[in-house]
Amino acid sequence: MRLLCICILLLLASSCDDALFHKNEAAKCPSFDIVPSSPYEDPIWHPSGQIIGFNHKPIKGIKYSYGYDCPHQATYIYEEDSTGFWLINADGSNKRRVLPFTLFSPAWSPDGEWIAFMHESQIFKMPFNGADFDTTAIVQLTFQGRNFFPSWSPDKKLIAYDNTECGSATTPVPADRCGILVMDVNGENVRYVGRGRKPYWGTSSKYVYSAGTRYDLSSGESVTFFDPVSHHVSIYKMGFNPDATIIGFIGNYTNTETQFPKLFSMTQHGESLQTISDTNIMDFSWAPDGRIVYLNYDYIRIDSINGTLWVMNKDGTNQQQLTFNNFQITY
Repeated sequence: MRLLCICILLLLASSCDDALFHKNEAAKCPSFDIVPSSPYEDPIWHPSGQIIGFNHKPIKGIKYSYGYDCPHQATYIYEEDSTGFWLINADGSNKRRVLPFTLFSPAWSPDGEWIAFMHESQIFKMPFNGADFDTTAIVQLTFQGRNFFPSWSPDKKLIAYDNTECGSATTPVPADRCGILVMDVNGENVRYVGRGRKPYWGTSSKYVYSAGTRYDLSSGESVTFFDPVSHHVSIYKMGFNPDATIIGFIGNYTNTETQFPKLFSMTQHGESLQTISDTNIMDFSWAPDGRIVYLNYDYIRIDSINGTLWVMNKDGTNQQQLTFNNFQITY
């Protein structure tokens, strides 16, 4: 009898283990991945401080076919008819679509009367009257190569951008390509500055920056004031605050297991590196008063917090949600 009881207990234990094993197997996510697009992208604070522009593709619903713990295997349904470039008041009111198409890497002119953007690897600009864009007056500024990330000089006379026409193993790099270029705002007088991507400016139109390097447009000299390798960080996007005393940048530490981008800050000389916020931040823009609008997203899932725009002080305090997602969940 005792032997029979032991056998029954062993059988039950084995059955429980088998059931638990199959349950865990069923809970595992399939091998394919569907990384959802954030409903909000490219936030950019207007120089007036009154409005914020952004690309928006409203999300209508999420179907978790393999369970809530498998967000990269879910089906994401967007309101394609509402996709476009939107504006919202800085206090979160009056969110409205102003263009039926998105603007890749948008950049306001210092006076807020123009917006530059990239379309099909070329740079364009479009006038803005404070409420609406004039789509009939779009001006194409570049016509060759692959050009991205336009950035206006403080005096509004120049636009810097990057070019990625960098040749191949069998094709040499074309002359005056593959790096930062500067042109007049009418697209003329294009000149090569140096290697780099995603240019930005301080308060002087004499210098243009790329990552931790400053280029002198008069002398052609360059100075590296911040080395990301020695600081164990990667850099995605950089930008000065309004008075050019602080540089904010999206990046992550390369010597830790956590790889989600965060928002860092340092002085204009590349010193006093610190994290502004541990929130997973994918993009940001400075307000004229020094506040920050940012995209809170980690590429894992879209919910009431992830994939929305937030506003905070320059030191990371007073984080407030600016936009919201409204969608249905099904299984």
